[in-house]
Amino acid sequence: MDVRDTTDQKHIETQLERSVAELEAANRELDLFSASLAHDLRSPLLIVTNFSHHLQQAFGDSLDEQGEDDLQRIQAAGRHMTHIIDDLRGLADVNRVEINREEVDFSSLGREIIDDLSALAPDRAVSFEAEPGIRALGDETLLRILLANLLQNAWKYTGPRDDARIELGVTENGSGVPTYHVRDNGIGFDDADREEIFQAFKRLHTRAEFAGTGLGLATVERIVARHGGRVWAEGVPGEGAVFRFTLGSS
Repeated sequence: MDVRDTTDQKHIETQLERSVAELEAANRELDLFSASLAHDLRSPLLIVTNFSHHLQQAFGDSLDEQGEDDLQRIQAAGRHMTHIIDDLRGLADVNRVEINREEVDFSSLGREIIDDLSALAPDRAVSFEAEPGIRALGDETLLRILLANLLQNAWKYTGPRDDARIELGVTENGSGVPTYHVRDNGIGFDDADREEIFQAFKRLHTRAEFAGTGLGLATVERIVARHGGRVWAEGVPGEGAVFRFTLGSS
């Protein structure tokens, strides 16, 4: 390698390091902006929702059907915006938290999350199966958020089924990196949408059909990326979906 080649290589490496540093700085700025925006929006939003609640209590009996419906719409929109703000702050926090890797019992964690969901919807009968002894190496707080988002997603989209089933499992391959999965027999999705579903605010269904902010799977992808892994999904309309992810090797 001559002097010119060496100089060109160093120039490319310097440019690459600068680009990476600029990208990291931009991501940090974006996360700080998201957290700040969420904080600034919360106060005026609380004023709107609280006053609409007071109006309903004070004048509810004298409102006609249209007025009652308007107030209910205001309150529903306020609740939805509150969920968006909370999810935005959570998404920003994912990038700021320091990763502390430890062994996490995924099987027990999955059962805890499903038990909590069952307690909130005692009328639903959902069959949940978790392979025993599933272990994951990662930050316990972030992995709890990851698994909660995936299981809540499966819980939500199996809602129309009387025989709802959710499965948590893991497969090992020759690389030594486990591939975890959450599978359900819910409404599924078209294979053409599998890349888009991890985009923030991307929704395949209206809020009237299924509640949500469109940030859950974006949060999952960010947590997986922070662990050095990857996440992908497969679905069949009317037959269910499976979300698979890895968490890196260290």
